[in-house]
Amino acid sequence: MAIGWHGPAPPETSGNSIIKKNLLFFAVLVTASLAVGLLLNLFRQTPLPIAYSSKSARVDQAVQEISRHSLPPASPVPALSDGVTLAQFSDFVENRRGIVLDARYRIEHQLAHVPGALSLPREDFAEAYAALKDRLDRSQPIVVYCDGKDCVDSKLVQKALRDLGYSQVAVFHGGWSEWSAARKPKEANR
Repeated sequence: MAIGWHGPAPPETSGNSIIKKNLLFFAVLVTASLAVGLLLNLFRQTPLPIAYSSKSARVDQAVQEISRHSLPPASPVPALSDGVTLAQFSDFVENRRGIVLDARYRIEHQLAHVPGALSLPREDFAEAYAALKDRLDRSQPIVVYCDGKDCVDSKLVQKALRDLGYSQVAVFHGGWSEWSAARKPKEANR
C-alpha cells in the first residue's frame, strides 16, 4: 500500500511564484506611472525637462525663447569693462550711473540687496526678464552681481543680456559677500 497524497496536485504556492507575480505587478505599476507622468508633463504650460540641463544651458534656452518673441536687438553701443571693483561699483550705485541687477535667488534679494538693485535671478531668468524688460534700457550701463567671487550666476546673466542686445553689461565679481563685508548700505523688500 502506497502512503502519501493521491488526490489532485496541490495549487502552486512556492515562494518563487509569489515573487514573480509581485515583480510583474511592480513592473506594470512603474510603467503605468511613468506613462501617466510623461503624459501630464506634456500638458504643462512649461514642461519639465526630461534630461538635466546645466545652468548655462538653461539661461541660453531662456534667451532663445525670449529672442523669438522680442524685437531685434538695438544697435550695439560701446561695452563696459567686463568686471568692476568694489570702489567702481560703489560709485556706480551711489551716483546712480545705471541699472544694478541682482542675479541671486529672488528670496535672497527680498531679504537684503544693494540699494536700487532689481532682481533678475539666473534661476528664473525668462520670467524675471519678462517682468523687467520695460525697465531695462539698452543704452544704459548695467552692472550685475550675485553672491561673490565663486558665483557664476552674474556671468550667466551678463551673457544672456548681451545676447539680448544689452552691450553695456559688467559684473561686480565681489558680489553680495564683498558688498556686505565692506558694510555698504543695503535694502530689503518686506
